[in-house]
Amino acid sequence: MKNDLQKMNLAGDVEKITETTYNIFSDEDETKFERDEEPSLVAEIVFTNDGNIESQRIAMPQSGDEITTDYIYENGLKTEERSSLPDGRLEQTVVEYAENQLPVSETTKRNGVDMVKTTFIYNDDDRLAEIASLYTNGTHVQRFITYNEQGNKQEERTVEKSEFTSEERTVYAYNEHNELVESTYYDYEGNVVITNQYEYTDFDALGNWTAKTELMDHVPIRTIERTIQYRS
Repeated sequence: MKNDLQKMNLAGDVEKITETTYNIFSDEDETKFERDEEPSLVAEIVFTNDGNIESQRIAMPQSGDEITTDYIYENGLKTEERSSLPDGRLEQTVVEYAENQLPVSETTKRNGVDMVKTTFIYNDDDRLAEIASLYTNGTHVQRFITYNEQGNKQEERTVEKSEFTSEERTVYAYNEHNELVESTYYDYEGNVVITNQYEYTDFDALGNWTAKTELMDHVPIRTIERTIQYRS
């Protein structure tokens, strides 16, 4: 089973990652694009020696909000997530595993009150094929996932059943380094709603990207700068 570093397509013995996101704005004619001086989001991720996420802090400087999450492991398996949300709210997710050490369900509580129960279903290759979430308000969300030959997520179809039933689909494309370069969103009739592109503009000595630009329908909307700290 892949650890978090492998799932994130990161090379090397990574100890910490800091990702700083800046929004991009343009003039009315979309001929001039500039980046905000202040970041909209700063994410810090700390990894264990086994390559799994130990803690995460997400700060939104413009609003002052912050979310911190600690991850609890037993015998190398993540069994619990504990998050501190804005306004003092607490969120806890407990994970249960099958004998083959694949997670089969998780239950999320907020301030001690059940919010959602999620079940995971796998295909014959032990790849995640379906995620079914049942919320306490009665909403039922199912996500169906398929993969390409390289094992990257190729398509995700989401069906939400509440008072009404809605369905949408996302298709993903990658470059030769298995980095996501495009995601296309379709509505229930199969019409393209929006397409996002991802351009990687800088890399470190191990080939991990350190800067990328996200575009919406080929218009740049944000840049992300990533600092990677390795264990010596």
